[in-house]
Amino acid sequence: MGLLNREEAEALIQEVLEVYPEKAKKDRAKHLMVNDKKLESAKKCITSNRKSVPGVMTQRGCAYAGAKGVVWGPFKDIIDISHGPIGCGQYSRGGRRNYYSGIAGVDSFCDLMFSSDFQEKDIVFGGDKKLAKLIDEVESLFPLSKAISVQSECPIGLIGDDIEAVSKKKAAEIGKTIVPVRCEGLALNDALQRFDRQAGYPLAWFFHTLTTKTVPMAVAQAVIEDVQGGLSYLPERDVKVLKDWMHRPYAF
Repeated sequence: MGLLNREEAEALIQEVLEVYPEKAKKDRAKHLMVNDKKLESAKKCITSNRKSVPGVMTQRGCAYAGAKGVVWGPFKDIIDISHGPIGCGQYSRGGRRNYYSGIAGVDSFCDLMFSSDFQEKDIVFGGDKKLAKLIDEVESLFPLSKAISVQSECPIGLIGDDIEAVSKKKAAEIGKTIVPVRCEGLALNDALQRFDRQAGYPLAWFFHTLTTKTVPMAVAQAVIEDVQGGLSYLPERDVKVLKDWMHRPYAF
């Protein structure tokens, strides 16, 4: 395929945008423009340095991908469990960023993928029991592994599975280190919900942010950044209140 001229490139961009809903199309259009070397200046400037839009495939990795590939990738002799639906585990399979040697399944587990393979019923009723069963199966099949990590995918943050408790219990049973890794992309949402549960009413974090100093200002900034990236924590009117408060905080 030869190089596209400006008209062909613009037509291609429009074709790509057609598959998006109207709101998403308007936002994504800011990230696409023709690279025309003949232009010395342009009225349009491409938008960058923004958070990835949830549900839109990008070249960026998510928190889970960073945990599995970057942080835990160099450890060839431990087993990494992808706790959640099969897609994330399969997508990250073979993507570990290290050269390894050894015998697969004996002293090296880099080319193997372990997933709890969440189904709809697991989302509804939770996956703690399924995770415990998986750890038992992994230990019986691969007893020579040095340790196990449990890496949570996004749905785990939504339903609130207690991977810490399961990991601690199973580690005592099998006599092996099991590390729970909270790498779901919804960690902030999980933290806000946990604050609300402890306070005993919904949106407690929001009211405490505005009126006390129990919630750090960094949380409000993170919420606004996530909202700009497409996530929804608050009604639009409350988002505006939070933005105004960021400019002029009035907490006691």
